Formats: sequence, C-alpha cells, structure tokens
Amino acid sequence: MRALAFVMNRQSRFYVGRLQPEEVAEVLASACGHWGSCAEYLHNTVAHLQEHGVRDCYLWRLQALVAERIGATAARNGHPATTATSQCSRGSYCDSIVRARSAK
Repeated sequence: MRALAFVMNRQSRFYVGRLQPEEVAEVLASACGHWGSCAEYLHNTVAHLQEHGVRDCYLWRLQALVAERIGATAARNGHPATTATSQCSRGSYCDSIVRARSAK
C-alpha cells in the first residue's frame, strides 16, 4: 500500500497546538498548499475512508463545518451554495463538498 502522510513537528514555531473544530474548519475552508485545497483533501479523505467502511465521526463533523463555511463565503459573494467553490492558487476546486453538504 502506498500512502502520503503529513506530520507536524510539535516543537516548531508554526505548531499552534490543539484547536477547536470550528477553528480548524475556518482554516481548512480557505487554506491550500502544494497538493491542493485543504477542504478538497479532507473531502477526499472522508470519501475514501467511507469506501472502506470507515466512518470517522470527527472527520464527518469537520467536513460539515468546512462545507458550512464555504457555503457562507459563497453566499456573501452572491453565489448559491450548490455552485460554490473554494479555489486554491494552483487551480484545485472543492465544490463537491458544498454539493454534498447541500444535498443533506
């Protein structure tokens, strides 16, 4: 099995410690890096875990919070939630999160 993992050095000045889920969602809704948007990464992680029968309640809650924030941002910008996208600088979109959340 091939895997890609992201780790954080807790001694780093960039490590902020434990954050509340709402704070994490705020960051994930707008952040992106070399591998794409954080919201898209979260969505893909949740989807692939579910394909293997794994339902992580924390990740599902986090995904819902991120979707709410993306939807709220879209609404403030005059876009309906079902077409909202979060784009990172490299052109990766995570509109499927908002669609999945809106369908519930």
